[in-house]
Amino acid sequence: GWNRGHRDRQSRYASYALTSAGTVYAWGLGTDGELGDGSTSNSPLPVKVSMPAGTVVTAIAAQLNGGYAVTSTGRVYAWGYGADGELGNGAMNSSDVPVSVKLPAGTKVTAIAAANFDGLAVTSAGTALAWGAGSNGDLGDGSFADSDVPVAVKLPAGAKVTSLAGGAYSSYLVTSAGTEMSWGDNEYGELGNGTVHQSDVPVTVKLPGGTKVTAAAGASITSYALTSTGRVLAWGYGGDGELGDGKTGNAHVPVYVSLPAGTDVTAVAGALDDAVARTSSGRLLAWGFDGLGDLGDGSTDDSDVPVAVKLPAGVSATQLGQSAGDGGVAAITPITVVTSVSPNTGKAGTKVTITGLNLTGASKVLFGTAAAAFTVASATTITATAPVGTGTVNVRVTTPFGTSAKVAADKFSYPA
Repeated sequence: GWNRGHRDRQSRYASYALTSAGTVYAWGLGTDGELGDGSTSNSPLPVKVSMPAGTVVTAIAAQLNGGYAVTSTGRVYAWGYGADGELGNGAMNSSDVPVSVKLPAGTKVTAIAAANFDGLAVTSAGTALAWGAGSNGDLGDGSFADSDVPVAVKLPAGAKVTSLAGGAYSSYLVTSAGTEMSWGDNEYGELGNGTVHQSDVPVTVKLPGGTKVTAAAGASITSYALTSTGRVLAWGYGGDGELGDGKTGNAHVPVYVSLPAGTDVTAVAGALDDAVARTSSGRLLAWGFDGLGDLGDGSTDDSDVPVAVKLPAGVSATQLGQSAGDGGVAAITPITVVTSVSPNTGKAGTKVTITGLNLTGASKVLFGTAAAAFTVASATTITATAPVGTGTVNVRVTTPFGTSAKVAADKFSYPA
């Protein structure tokens, strides 16, 4: 099992990917059926999770040794390790193929999340469900008992849940009012309510005055929240810089992560001992433990403030996912960039070489608003013929990755 005291760094997990067609792939550890393909073998390459025929998956989540999937009809499937009831199907057994989670009659699930040994779901009615291990109050139902079927998380009257997140042994929800609640283990202040006492029902996270939370994230024993103003809050364990506030102490109530000036964060995710944030410009920032190169900044030095992840040129991050092991997880997509135009002056008919990144599959080249005839020579070069125009215009390229942004380097000037 996962050694909570020593925060095991061994890489021994499975990974999951959801395709645009609504299918799920898995790779990595498979000894407890984590890959969901009907085997208990490991796989270094993605294999298709054996969902029932015709199932379209809209969201996935991972517990420590298994996966969850929400379908387009609001059902939930689970596979992998299940000895504590993690599969929610009424049994305490593991399964190497997806099994149907036994939702209450009439329930439709809209979002899914997971803690180490628990599944978490938001329903279309704005309620929350939990199942699996409950020895730390993990299920939020007022007990410390395991459950092999979903039970209702005990919410305050009138609370509507919009999203959920799981840490290792604690869980988090965000309400429609922008408040955050937490439950489960609390040895390091993970619940953010100013105490170190576990709770088997949700307690209110003590946010700074006037703060509204839009999303929550959990690491092993550290918690994170994204605010409506694009800032990030952190609390819980901070011994390796996980709080990102320039210190290495713990915090029992949220503190602000020290983001670079002017940074607007759009997503945050937790890994075992570090966190990753996506900015509005598609950059990634990371902080916390870095002994294995977890922060992606080219070093192996821990950082108690966010540092820039060194993404390849022309690549931006589109979304983040939680990682059970060390390091952040990002799904990335290339962006189209124009880095130079040569020559950058001339009349209509001038042959122009456009240099950039990710130009493959270009469908349009514009000189200002005028379309140009062009040929794609490579992923970094396009040859174009300047169309009729006047003044100084931006040369922009459209590809399947999008249209290049206007930059100083893409200017082309026509003679007066």
